[in-house]
Amino acid sequence: MKFDKEDLGDNKVKYTITVDPAKLKSHHEAAVKRLGKNAKVAGFRQGHIPLEVLERAVDPMTVANSEINDSINETIMDLIEDESLWVLGQPEVSITKYVPAQTLEFSAEIRTIPPVKLGDAKKLKVKKPEVKVDDKQVDEVLERLRTGDAKRKEVNRAAKNGDEVVIDFTGVQDDKEFAGGSAKDYPLTLGSGAFIPGFEDAIVGHKAGEKFDAPVTFPKEYGAKNLAGKKAVFHITLKRVNELTLPELNDDFARTISPEFQTLDALKDDIRKSLEREEESEQKEKYRSELIDALAAKSKATIPDELVESEQKDMRKRFEQNLAYRGMKLSDYLKQDGRTEEQWEKEDLHEAAEKQIRNALVLRQFIKDNGIKVSDEEVKARQNEMVSHYNDPKLREHFASAQQARAIREELLTDKAYAKLAELNESK
Repeated sequence: MKFDKEDLGDNKVKYTITVDPAKLKSHHEAAVKRLGKNAKVAGFRQGHIPLEVLERAVDPMTVANSEINDSINETIMDLIEDESLWVLGQPEVSITKYVPAQTLEFSAEIRTIPPVKLGDAKKLKVKKPEVKVDDKQVDEVLERLRTGDAKRKEVNRAAKNGDEVVIDFTGVQDDKEFAGGSAKDYPLTLGSGAFIPGFEDAIVGHKAGEKFDAPVTFPKEYGAKNLAGKKAVFHITLKRVNELTLPELNDDFARTISPEFQTLDALKDDIRKSLEREEESEQKEKYRSELIDALAAKSKATIPDELVESEQKDMRKRFEQNLAYRGMKLSDYLKQDGRTEEQWEKEDLHEAAEKQIRNALVLRQFIKDNGIKVSDEEVKARQNEMVSHYNDPKLREHFASAQQARAIREELLTDKAYAKLAELNESK
């Protein structure tokens, strides 16, 4: 790809580009094959028609449009990547010269986002988290495994800690049911701490067939903002009490989990390693988030409104989809939350969207300022690794595609950027 660059001012750049002839020819042939896959030509079997013959059987104008569009789209994608551009809106494209399968020249006027003035990455003072897994966490997993393998016997007595109860429950706040607060025939081991404080304690002492209420207060850090720190009541029907007989915790129990565990210690070791991997992944994401938040707080960036609006729309769409999976509509959620749609968008979505865009701009500027690159060899190596995990030809083709290569490059670039950011943060 050859190009000339002209700065038009006001964060607008004009590129005059000559497409690589080999890529143009490749897109031309791909268009002919795609458009002529069902063509029938006398003397040839369908699907085995030579390219030069097939070309005469398809509409040249349709081939040209496909060739031009595919070539321009791929070339602009490569240009944006090579020039490290952050594009605002769609480029304005004008074709200046075209000879099918030979020559394509065009100009593209591209609006870009103003550069970010980065703060000092060496003075972020973000503490690197430690990955710790204690014996209590391992024991909790073992207890869940034992409970899952326990023998159950229905009993006619009051429920106590250690029993499994089967319940129906409905959560209400201000006499109104709230989303995610109801279930039927729900099995719960008392004393497991699976529910918020107060819920399981309220069941202890009751017998099957009884109906009663469990008043609770949701923790302040509860995930659902509309419930965090607030009081509620669960209407509970206790349907069955099962006494659990847990298997003895020994080498025989370990072997029932999997033949690969010949001893209890081997099972514990595997559980610990699994927990450490999970903790490491969580802490890694938390550390990255805190690093970029700290750098963004020290940086100056112009945040285009249209980018924030676009991100906000995407966030809203994802939120409404998640509500739909839970059988709710946005109007139901807002009614329970006690806020108008405008308040919710301003207080939750707009702030989150603006932060998301700001951090993305800061990270991209950090990549550019530090000259962070990903080689074609690194991308190819990751592609080959991913392809090797699949036997399905379609999946292998997907992971070997140019589109997937770009996604892999972006992922590797992000990993390198955070590694560099962590290195600067931790330097003395």
